[in-house]
Amino acid sequence: MFNLLKIYNKILDLILKYKDLNIVSFKRTSYLIFIIILVMLFDALSIISVMPLIQYIQAGQDIDQFIKANNYGQYLVDVSSFLSIPFTLLNLSIVLFLFVSMRQFFNIFEVWETDKTRLQIAKNLSINCFKNIMLSKATFIRSLKQGQFTALCETEVTNTSLLYKIFLQFISVGIQIIAYATVMFYVAPLMTGMAVLLIIILIFSMMTFVKKTHIAGDLVVTLRKRFYNFVSENFSLWRLFKFGSLVNTEVKQIENLAQDYADKQLDIIKYSIISRFFIAVVAMFLCITFLNLSVNIFNFDFAKITLFSLIFIRLIPLGTRLNGSINGIVAYAPSLYVIREILRDSVLHKEELEKGIDFKGINKSIEFKDVSFSYDKSKSNIILKNINLTIPSNKITAIIGRSGGGKSTLIDLLPRIISPDSGKIYIDGKNIEDYSLASIRNKISFVSQDTILFDGTVRENITYYIPNADEDEVIEAAKLSGAHDFIEKFSKKYNYNIGEKGFKLSGGQKQRLILARAFLSKPKILILDEATSSLDYNSELHVKKAINKFTKLNNCTVIIIAHRNTTIENADLAVLIGDGKIIDRGDSSKVLSKYLGS
Repeated sequence: MFNLLKIYNKILDLILKYKDLNIVSFKRTSYLIFIIILVMLFDALSIISVMPLIQYIQAGQDIDQFIKANNYGQYLVDVSSFLSIPFTLLNLSIVLFLFVSMRQFFNIFEVWETDKTRLQIAKNLSINCFKNIMLSKATFIRSLKQGQFTALCETEVTNTSLLYKIFLQFISVGIQIIAYATVMFYVAPLMTGMAVLLIIILIFSMMTFVKKTHIAGDLVVTLRKRFYNFVSENFSLWRLFKFGSLVNTEVKQIENLAQDYADKQLDIIKYSIISRFFIAVVAMFLCITFLNLSVNIFNFDFAKITLFSLIFIRLIPLGTRLNGSINGIVAYAPSLYVIREILRDSVLHKEELEKGIDFKGINKSIEFKDVSFSYDKSKSNIILKNINLTIPSNKITAIIGRSGGGKSTLIDLLPRIISPDSGKIYIDGKNIEDYSLASIRNKISFVSQDTILFDGTVRENITYYIPNADEDEVIEAAKLSGAHDFIEKFSKKYNYNIGEKGFKLSGGQKQRLILARAFLSKPKILILDEATSSLDYNSELHVKKAINKFTKLNNCTVIIIAHRNTTIENADLAVLIGDGKIIDRGDSSKVLSKYLGS
């Protein structure tokens, strides 16, 4: 026998987890349940009002005969007299019409309010997921794949909001079944008790399909994450596929993933349909059986048979809806668990942005003391090994070395995107951890060889960090980076839309636009990671002059990661890193010659 306590605990667990998300108030839920009760009330009244209408017709519209034939007849006539409304067939029909109309009105209102709440839940969940993940530590963000993040903020939040709607439907159906069963019990206690018992047994007998739906729901979440990850990752590699003529190979892989994903979704639909079919068929069989018993054994009059039939026929779709709601709950429940787990983990990994003293700039130096770091928790692959390095303030420091030597990792330690496993980093003698993350990151600009642009105008991309910058400041930053000349050639100049990721621009144009963004923010630390790699010789010279000028005007400490000797030849200090260690430091030409000769 199916464990009722297990069902109760499961539903209670879902309610508590939904409550933990704090995305819909108890007041709002109570309000929606109240509307549901109103729908049920007028639905029940509309059905009950059929009985006196039929019995009044049976009595030949004779009030005395109607009162004599029914134990509630006198009450209805007294109420009609109290309200000064004639007790007629027309008025009884109007009452029925009003009840049906009110039922339809509140039903439409309930659908509107429920869907409005559902959409609000989906919106709030999407925002919460995006916000909490973005505010978490880099280690946690790196643990999520892009496709998983997309599925989370779109599909999983939608399913979680649908779970709320289905749960309300479950409550609605439950209330209606209780109400109808109560009326049926008044008409025929014994038959109603047997009918309700059989329907409950029938629904519980379908729990095998419910269990299968739950298993399929878990698999759908897993397959959805895998599918989104594959699509997202492979879209970013489209150039590679075209050069290698691998599109057909990738299509075959996505066909397999899509087929598995679709099959599991169809399984959920299949289990729901089969269980509904059995409930509807058996319930109709019971209805016919009870109708025959009513006529041949219990000798019910026409009015009672009609009322019993109406209610029982309404119970059949309610039974299938109840079963469908249970299937829907178990199908969408895995999305709720995924959302809750991600939000819980993101909070556990949340960064403390405002804790610490305010960082205003560098007067002396940045100092690394015995700094070691590894991305691997087991420390089997150490990226940085006991780094000791002093970077002078308001100077240009070049960091060079082979790929994989630890250059970018070293730079990521400054904005505290990552933290050292051992050792300390000091700015003007203060531990970098004493500064607030928000203040130190606001004073650092990072320009990489990966052009980070978005679909918007030139001005919007340049002013990303300083949205309220005035026109002169924007143009000055663009001129400094060498972007102003090509911007002026665009049809709308600074209002020209550059497309997603700046696809309407050349590589060099993208790089200079990002440099303009960095210059506009006037950072105290400017980090350039192969930032001039896509520039031609003349453009690179222009940028070098601009960096030198910017450094002097803004008291900025510049750190350049580069390979080209033209990029680092004017650096005040050059540092050679290899295999996670500092190999050499000093004059740029001397260190560069050692690097090129190694």
